Amino acid sequence: MDKYSEILKKILIFSNDIFGIRIIPEEDEFTLLKRAVLGKNKLHHYLRKVKPEHSFKLMKNKNEIIAEIFSLEELSNILEIAPEEAIIFHIKDNRNDFATWIRDVIGNKELSEKLKNVNHKNPEELRWKIVSIIYNEIITLKLSQLYTNNL
Repeated sequence: MDKYSEILKKILIFSNDIFGIRIIPEEDEFTLLKRAVLGKNKLHHYLRKVKPEHSFKLMKNKNEIIAEIFSLEELSNILEIAPEEAIIFHIKDNRNDFATWIRDVIGNKELSEKLKNVNHKNPEELRWKIVSIIYNEIITLKLSQLYTNNL
C-alpha cells in the first residue's frame, strides 16, 4: 500500500470512529475516499482548472516565467519542486502573490487568508508551509465534495 493510501485509510478510520457513519453501504469507504482524492469524482469548484488568461505565472524574476499554473493542485505540485528564488519572488515586500491569486482567481478567501501571513526566514520551510496548507485544503475540499456527492 502506498503512503497516500495508508494516510487515506487512517483518515477514513478516524472519521468513522468520530462520526460513526458509513458513506455508501454498498461500496468500500476506502475505495470511495481514494477515488475522490485521486480525482474520479466531481470536483469542488475551488479545484477546477482556470482559463489560460487567469493562470498563475510562476516567476524567478520580473523577466522569467518558469511555469504557468491552472489549479490549486498544480500550484501545490509545482511549488514542491520550484526554485527557492521563485517562491521568494512571489512572497516579499508584504505581498503574497499565491494568496492573491487564490483569492481573486480561484475564489477561495479562506485559503487565501491562511496563506496571506505565511512568512519564514528559511525558504525551504516557507515552501513546505505553503505546500502543506494548500495540500490540506485540497484534501478537505475533496472530502467535502465526496460527502456532498454521496448524500
